[in-house]
Amino acid sequence: MKNLITATLMALATPAIACDVTPDGGAILIGSNHVGATADFNEENTGLFLSWDCGPVDVRAGTYKNSFYSQSWAVNFSSDYTTLSAGGFNAGLIAGAAHYPENGRDQIVSIGGSDWIFMAGLEITHDDLPLFVQFYPGDSEKGDYQHLIAWGLQVDF
Repeated sequence: MKNLITATLMALATPAIACDVTPDGGAILIGSNHVGATADFNEENTGLFLSWDCGPVDVRAGTYKNSFYSQSWAVNFSSDYTTLSAGGFNAGLIAGAAHYPENGRDQIVSIGGSDWIFMAGLEITHDDLPLFVQFYPGDSEKGDYQHLIAWGLQVDF
């Protein structure tokens, strides 16, 4: 599993190396819902992100208050090649990594036993609204919640 996660992140990150350093957008993470949570999670996951359109890959990086009430750093990758659009709605795959200081290594999605966790899910946007919703599937057999839903605002520069 660790090799698959590393290969996925490397494949997504490679086109971003040639990306313009000036961001072309931003996002504000507002909150989340840990569906069916059996533990006390922070649902006010406020954060700020910058985004870059790097040709075939879009990159979003920033910081936010994570589910364990600590500050995290994250980078996500998406691609128009994995996006379906209809009626102004866009649904696309996203994948990335986030640093969860002191407890990332305790998560089943820890990358190599480090405090970095692997994240993969679906992001939904609309052409006429500055909103995004992200869905991260969970596993209630191996964790304290069934799924994670996060939302926020996005803007193009």
